[in-house]
Amino acid sequence: MHAPAALQFNVHRFGVWRALLGAIALLLTTVVAAWLATRSLPVWAAAWTLSLLVASWVGLAGLARIRPLQLHWDTQHWHVGSSGSPLHGPFHAPQRCELQLAVDLGPWMLLRLLPLDAGFAPWQARWVPVQQRGHEAVWHALRCTVHSGRSDAGGFVAAALGGAPQP
Repeated sequence: MHAPAALQFNVHRFGVWRALLGAIALLLTTVVAAWLATRSLPVWAAAWTLSLLVASWVGLAGLARIRPLQLHWDTQHWHVGSSGSPLHGPFHAPQRCELQLAVDLGPWMLLRLLPLDAGFAPWQARWVPVQQRGHEAVWHALRCTVHSGRSDAGGFVAAALGGAPQP
């Protein structure tokens, strides 16, 4: 099996992700409001519940703030870097990373990018939602590359066919 061709992809559309987070926030608010309406809680318990709700909103708002980035597959490794604006976190300049596919729903994927450079810990991984809408021209190539573009593709294929993994 051959490695997929080189690919450069600018991730810059996040509407589906933000709509999903908005729906989660609305559902959470509705459930908490209905629960509070059916209970007679002391004031401190209601205040505590509402403060947890606000903390959840803040967390969801943080997940919704995603900056554009650039993914690059060079036929051997994935690289991630800034796409026009500075990124917060470990990906300031393009650097090698491991790309893991967490969710693939066809027109939407959730990717996990883990830096391979020394000094980065697993919790510094970056979760990146990627949608087809706005990226139609390169979507098929991206999905094919994500599914087959692994640094260990040779060993993976050999092991799947019953052979010894290659170093």
